[in-house]
Amino acid sequence: MYRSVILIFLALFFALSLPAQSVDGLRVAWDRSSESKIAPHGNYARVIRLEDGAFLAAYEHGGSICLSASEDLMSWSSPRPVVSGFHGKADGKDYHVHTANPELCLTEEGTLLLAFNYRPSGLAYFPFSIAVCRSTDNAVTWSSPDVVYSAGTDFSNGCWEPAFLQLPDSTIHLYFANEGPYTKSKEQEISVLVSADDGKTWSGASTVSFRRGHRDGMPVPALLGDEIVVAIEDDADGKFKPYTVRTSLDSPWKERVGGYSPYRKKALADSVPERIYMGAPYLAVLPGGETLLSYQTTEDRHESWELSCMEVAVSDSGAVGFTRRTRPFYVPADRSGKWNSLFVLDSNTVVAVSSTDKDGVVAPYVVKGHLIRNGVIAPGAENDNTFFIGSSTCDNLTAGVGYEHGCVVLRADIKDGDLFPEDGLTFLLDITGNDNSSLQEGIFRISASRSGDLYVYEGRKGIWKRRLSSGVKLEVSDTAEGYHVRLVFNHAKYGFSCLQDYIRVCLIHENVSSGVSSSSGISCSEPLVHSAPAIPATWHKLLLPAVD
Repeated sequence: MYRSVILIFLALFFALSLPAQSVDGLRVAWDRSSESKIAPHGNYARVIRLEDGAFLAAYEHGGSICLSASEDLMSWSSPRPVVSGFHGKADGKDYHVHTANPELCLTEEGTLLLAFNYRPSGLAYFPFSIAVCRSTDNAVTWSSPDVVYSAGTDFSNGCWEPAFLQLPDSTIHLYFANEGPYTKSKEQEISVLVSADDGKTWSGASTVSFRRGHRDGMPVPALLGDEIVVAIEDDADGKFKPYTVRTSLDSPWKERVGGYSPYRKKALADSVPERIYMGAPYLAVLPGGETLLSYQTTEDRHESWELSCMEVAVSDSGAVGFTRRTRPFYVPADRSGKWNSLFVLDSNTVVAVSSTDKDGVVAPYVVKGHLIRNGVIAPGAENDNTFFIGSSTCDNLTAGVGYEHGCVVLRADIKDGDLFPEDGLTFLLDITGNDNSSLQEGIFRISASRSGDLYVYEGRKGIWKRRLSSGVKLEVSDTAEGYHVRLVFNHAKYGFSCLQDYIRVCLIHENVSSGVSSSSGISCSEPLVHSAPAIPATWHKLLLPAVD
């Protein structure tokens, strides 16, 4: 059963990942071993890092907003309610108000802001509202909620999903989806409130974007150079798809972004059928200038949006043309993973957050993603773990590739709690300096097992041909957490005296599990993310250093 689940997950993962042309730029490799549950129950989770380095998660549960804290993203404190719903009577009838859609912001002055949504039910008495609490002692205590915007009292005229952005001049924006102005239609706009005093007081609402006859929704803003970019969901094509709207940082939102404005664009580079739902976007900017976009999608799943799951796409610059899609969590087709978010841990790591019932009960989860960028093949580079494979099991591989004494050098550290002699890796190497779509001369496959078995192949007219292994030196040694591999490839012994401007490399982690007899061979064979083993143009690019 375990093996079947892994194979199904990998088939879907590769179907999403395999492109028809060369792959360059950032790749995100998710780390299954880092997955943890924030709380036993909860929904719509957001995570930030505090000034002391700890992590704080806010999520909704039972009509209240709860917080949990962590030092390492693995162990989390018990849920602590900080804002609760309430009920009352008016004209002899009951009304109930619960809290939802939490969003956190740590301001430049060190103040924590918590925005959320008041959602009434029962008697149409209390309005749908956006409220803000403040903490000046690192989330120990909070101010009473301050309602900063109120819409209508009916569900069809509400306001929803607040999200913060602090500008370089310390001004704070609070974006939200707003039906309040459209009481006689089903339309919705994106609105913004502004605070110039660290979130103590807020301006009135102004319009950011509006497509006539449609519903702009679920805004998440980010700073990108001299622009403010907001990811939204837009139903112009029927089902929601992720779009971006943007404005100048110098004079933000002087004019609202209409349905056909040049400042409104589809976020994904891929053409997506109208029937596919892709809603609830979230945006994150990486230190290298790349951007990540998450959303929940029904693609290759049940048609109901309620059974959608989290997906993440990459843009190398400008928050346009997002591609290289991956799914951070394995969510069965009859379960969901919704209301997701992202946050940047450091220059090499991002964290995905999803609320999913994949294990039976809806709860908030986190998982780390390793950022893999194009690099340089140089002396000593193999000591940098620039590659990661480990999205399908908690066993994983980290590796680096370098160049010394006329040889390509690979080092890999494999974490494996259940060792077998057949465990190992396959190293794929294209030294032709071309983006090849098939297997040709100068393209090599080197398979090495933990027991020391070594096999070398070279491409010939689209297939692999066995070569002698005399040009490869292999060292394997066990470690406390698994085993270590060092492989030296002397390309001159295969008729290639020098490398070209760049090479492409790929790794495949070949892992035997105790659920499958070692005599049955490999139970999980996972390649580097977005790499098709038979299409060298999809492998990871490493440039040769420039020569003065």
